[in-house]
Amino acid sequence: AFCKGCLACLKSGQMKVMIDRANSLYETDYQFRDVYLLSTAAENEDGVDHRAINGLKGWVACYPKSHFVGSVFAGGVDGSNTIKDHPALKKVYEIGRVFRNEGVDTRHNPEFTLMELYQAYTDYHGMMDIAEALIRNAANEVCDSLHITFNGTEIDLETPFRRLTMIDAVKEYSGVDFASFMSDNEKAIAIAKEKDIEIAPGKATWGDILNSFFEEFVEENLTQPTFIMDYPVEVSPLTKRKPDCPVLTERFELFIMGGEYGNAYSELNDPIDQMSRFEAQMKLREAGDDEANMIDHDFVTALEYGMPPTGGLGIGIDRLVMLLTDSYSIRDVLLFPTMKPINE
Repeated sequence: AFCKGCLACLKSGQMKVMIDRANSLYETDYQFRDVYLLSTAAENEDGVDHRAINGLKGWVACYPKSHFVGSVFAGGVDGSNTIKDHPALKKVYEIGRVFRNEGVDTRHNPEFTLMELYQAYTDYHGMMDIAEALIRNAANEVCDSLHITFNGTEIDLETPFRRLTMIDAVKEYSGVDFASFMSDNEKAIAIAKEKDIEIAPGKATWGDILNSFFEEFVEENLTQPTFIMDYPVEVSPLTKRKPDCPVLTERFELFIMGGEYGNAYSELNDPIDQMSRFEAQMKLREAGDDEANMIDHDFVTALEYGMPPTGGLGIGIDRLVMLLTDSYSIRDVLLFPTMKPINE
């Protein structure tokens, strides 16, 4: 049951009624597990628990995404001023060290610095505007210019960044128009074989093959800043589907000099769809895909309490520093880069 079917709840995907955390029957253990319900207890006259909001500023610095998103956005989707009128809840960000189990090369280090931000009541178009303005402002501050040089190549950060869908990018650089056979897995497989594109186990789908074509034919050609938009749903398990084309999602990545500098979504806030995506990811893991997501039950539960339409953005700080300081390797901008043992 949720708020009598009001429009705000439908937009948020809310499926559960908010629990009064001040109620003594609510177990203490769950009070700490369900951090995203902080804003629902002991409201003041204006409908906002200022103690909880002040506490959130500290919580968001140390919680993973499932709690980070939930603690920020749950509780104000019913039209109250809990989120809309309180800047501490409407827009949040964190900059921190993160670890990902991946290889080491000139652009990758297992431990790196990431900036993440979330904003309620916007989408991936809003995130594009933020990413472009942020990088342009950083270049002005660091380089005192919007025309910089990276590894001998002139990069123009002044001209509005190009915005190109993945389908159009693949058509431009490979000559294959995936829009002409939308969702046709068999034709996608045939064209992949024709172009000598390897198909990984469990990824013989139109969307996965579109992404493979992008990686093979497009990425290395994206020298000037370019937003690649509308990724297939198969490779975007946390992203909201496009309303007019549900096989694609409202996601973009920013590419400069053939490398990724940012990743952003219109965040998926439908808990039923999210669980279905997680289950599909688990099948890929069982088939041997180590990069596929595992099911995050806490995250789905947080979504069931409701999250308004939200944009989310992540930018790798180390790569951005590389770009602005004309550094060839990520090791040049890290104090303690991961290195292979000397005897290797």
